[in-house]
Amino acid sequence: MYAEAVEQNLKNFDDLVENLQGFCNEPRETVVQMMAESGARLGEDWRRSKPQGQAEVTAWYSRNARLYLYNNCQHHLLYKHIVYTLGLLRLARGRVLDFGGGNGNFSRALARAAVDTTYLDVPGESADYLRWRAERERLPLKIVHELSELEGPYDVAYCLDVIEHLVDLEPVFERWRELLRPGGLLVATYYDGPNSTAPMHIDPGYDARDFLLAHGFDDVKPSFVRLSSAELLRKKHFMILRKKT
Repeated sequence: MYAEAVEQNLKNFDDLVENLQGFCNEPRETVVQMMAESGARLGEDWRRSKPQGQAEVTAWYSRNARLYLYNNCQHHLLYKHIVYTLGLLRLARGRVLDFGGGNGNFSRALARAAVDTTYLDVPGESADYLRWRAERERLPLKIVHELSELEGPYDVAYCLDVIEHLVDLEPVFERWRELLRPGGLLVATYYDGPNSTAPMHIDPGYDARDFLLAHGFDDVKPSFVRLSSAELLRKKHFMILRKKT
């Protein structure tokens, strides 16, 4: 897996910059600079704006949509992120939901693997970028923007680097439970709290895994997945939960 990730990393940068140039209609130098500066600029704007509540947080992301797209794309170039993606793809089966899919990098990987994939995120630049790339690559993706648009049941729901961006988690957790079929998998990252480089991450005030285990989910043993995926999940602090039957 690691050799595959290294090879993929060598291909990804130029491909990503070329696609961002096409979508954003910006010269290469601007794209490269914006990717490099996006994290710091987002952090500065968050500290200055100090949004409170879900409405203000949503408005902040809408206002910084282009910058967040650059930052999200930069993050997905990381070697470790490529390794995680390759491991997580092995858990996909049946109908899959990519909840809070951002720039759609993981949704595209699922679709390329011939997985029936639905992408959910707020409307804006990131979703438009995914739609633009999916059309160019002829990928059969369903793209929706509201929880009410989702049509379960799903066999697997991914929620990667999303929990820390949500103000009110419990209605989302309940919707996951409704949408997954009995025995379906929820694959999610643990909360990654606010820090000097990502002050926009929100502290939910409780352990998401403990809450889900108390509300309709069971833990999945590491032996359920291939060894490489289990090791990956321990390192990255992923959780794999199964909806109770």
